[in-house]
Amino acid sequence: MELIPLADINLKVEEMYDDPEKGYNYARISIGPLNEGYGITIGNMLRRVLLSSIEGAAPIAYKLSGFYHEFTSLEGIYEDGLQITMNLKNLVVKLEDSDFKTLYISKTGPAVVRASDISRSADVEVINGDLRLFEITEPIEVKMEIFVAKGRGYMTEEEVKEHFAEITPGGAHIRDYITIDATSTDNFMHAGRDIIFIDAFFSPVKRVAYKVVPARVGKSSKYDQLVMEIWTDRSVSAIDALKEAVAIMRDRLTLFDMLDDAVEEYHTRSNETQQQMPMQIQSHTPLTELGLPDLVAEILQRHGIDTIEELVDITRSGGLDHIPHIGAKRKESIIEALERWMKERGEELFVETSPMATVSIESDEKLNEDISVLGLGSPVEKNLKKAGIETIGQLVEIINQGKLTEIKGIGQSRAQKIIEVIQSYTGAKEEAEAVSAESAVDESASIESLGLDDTLVKILKSAGIDTVAKLKAMVDDGSISTVRGIGATRQKKIKDALTAYLEKGGQ
Repeated sequence: MELIPLADINLKVEEMYDDPEKGYNYARISIGPLNEGYGITIGNMLRRVLLSSIEGAAPIAYKLSGFYHEFTSLEGIYEDGLQITMNLKNLVVKLEDSDFKTLYISKTGPAVVRASDISRSADVEVINGDLRLFEITEPIEVKMEIFVAKGRGYMTEEEVKEHFAEITPGGAHIRDYITIDATSTDNFMHAGRDIIFIDAFFSPVKRVAYKVVPARVGKSSKYDQLVMEIWTDRSVSAIDALKEAVAIMRDRLTLFDMLDDAVEEYHTRSNETQQQMPMQIQSHTPLTELGLPDLVAEILQRHGIDTIEELVDITRSGGLDHIPHIGAKRKESIIEALERWMKERGEELFVETSPMATVSIESDEKLNEDISVLGLGSPVEKNLKKAGIETIGQLVEIINQGKLTEIKGIGQSRAQKIIEVIQSYTGAKEEAEAVSAESAVDESASIESLGLDDTLVKILKSAGIDTVAKLKAMVDDGSISTVRGIGATRQKKIKDALTAYLEKGGQ
């Protein structure tokens, strides 16, 4: 679709009027035909600028005779400070030449004080003069100062204090003006700590609505017609507000005129960086650039490793060995990928390796025992036997060669557990043999006499081991590890219980 020439796009003011009774200035305009999508783009952008960025004036603080804060109530004035504050927020003024102005009211009651009672000033126009501010119910004189200022958007009370700190009457600092000694006077009324600040809504634009309707060009209706409606508080006309919004947008978009300079600056900066650090690694390179298998990348990300730099640090410190499901083959593939990546950047991957513990068994009888006596569990035994490891001797040889983690399904954590089980098993058997040589056991003594916990006793009895003699025999020949539910920890408990029992003479 071709872009519609600017000369073919029509801008039309469909309706505009000023309504003092309802308190707003209104305009409806239409723009079209526009290319498809342009209507909502332009309409939304204009609406946001109109509501947030058009300059206006609003009351930011006031002083009233006898009032010290907005919750003050005074005899002779019908409203309290809070009601007066709410009324004052509806005051609409227009400042011509200054950014800050003090407005004055002096009225003797009984009377209703309205915005029209504000003293006339050449550079201030009060738009809604019929606005009721408060009512004086007694025959007293009431004096009031209203501080108005220019601004954009909305400001809280605290933001008002900060933003307008330097533009108070006479150029004095606003805090100095507030804290003038109460005994001093100016040419209008007592100055003291009695200024009541209010939050301010400066925008003269009260409402903006737009809609996009289909427009026809030739035989096609795939074009936009933008219709915008704007309401202001009459301090600025709807048309003038729209002009200002367009000027703000145009001003901001001129930034892109300097795009060529920005590109040139980027190339200059890149060249300087490359000269200083020719192979500097980025600090946040996505893990996907390594080309790892999806499953490996998912495992790493699940453990909080999202960038290559993080993976380099963990690999160098040996942390890969502690990540579940990262076995020897996956670790090797990660290291190979990292080494290639580092080599392209002129660096090397230095990995700290922690040597695997070794196991020493002198007894040939133990070396020839089947690995099933270790109670390693079915999955581990299957993986070991698939690798051709049937006996404890073969397993010890693989461990001492540092090749245990190369077996499929045997990661660092499983390898460490296997070593601990072998060490525990051989140690338990040696001590049990020493006990056997020194002591005899009463064959009729039940296993309850060993003081084992109820769960362990139930496991032993379910396996037909109900006497100390049977239990000692199985400990001596190592077959206790084949009992379902008896792992290395429970074997050690049984050994300790037997040792204690025999030391007491089988009592």
